[in-house]
Amino acid sequence: PNLDALSNGHKHWRRKYVLCVVSDVMTDECKLVVRIHELDDYGYHMDCYRQLVGECRAIDDKRRLQVEPLGGGRIEFNPWCDGDGNDGVTRSGYGSFVVYGYSNAFPFERQPLHDLSAAIVQHAYPFLDVSWHDGGY
Repeated sequence: PNLDALSNGHKHWRRKYVLCVVSDVMTDECKLVVRIHELDDYGYHMDCYRQLVGECRAIDDKRRLQVEPLGGGRIEFNPWCDGDGNDGVTRSGYGSFVVYGYSNAFPFERQPLHDLSAAIVQHAYPFLDVSWHDGGY
């Protein structure tokens, strides 16, 4: 996930996300990708999907890469805070992500895969705390 630029000066944010499988039809290689809406807190899940499809087409002019959405929800960033009240201080001291919610455009087939999405985010950002739950908005 491209979350670096989104810390927004260490401000709290909440964005919609989609979990997709990106596969190369020539090699049968595939990768799970979490994509969030980078522009604002009010983007749609379809915007996240279209953004990922556009990124894949930009690097693959022969359209060998296929993007299949598995589902979506929200990712919330809570910045670290070392103020007097210690609000938001996490185990890592740097901040945290929480993965949860649902997508009307891309509902998960059987059950939410927020645990898998959270594992992908944790792998990309091992210095942050990442948690998930299957609750709604």
